[in-house]
Amino acid sequence: MTVHRAFMQAPIEAKRYVFDYSCWLAPSETLATYTVAVSPPTTPPLIAKGAYADPTKKIMSVMLTGGINKTTYKVIMVVTTSDGQTKRDDIHMRVAS
Repeated sequence: MTVHRAFMQAPIEAKRYVFDYSCWLAPSETLATYTVAVSPPTTPPLIAKGAYADPTKKIMSVMLTGGINKTTYKVIMVVTTSDGQTKRDDIHMRVAS
């Protein structure tokens, strides 16, 4: 598991975050599946939506929006590859006005 850096955004913002796996993948290897989860659950939640891989299937993007002011969330991304590898990456998202 790799813990990337922490990010901050306001509850009203919707921002896309991009994760480039190209340096980790073999030249012919691509992202096969990807999931995104957010912890802790809150009301209103920090929402991860629109996760997708780029046309080369080596870069994953996800849009984050919402959440509760003054709350830090863990955003957990798990990808599997065409060669059968599984990788988990976490980021911390601080929601603050």
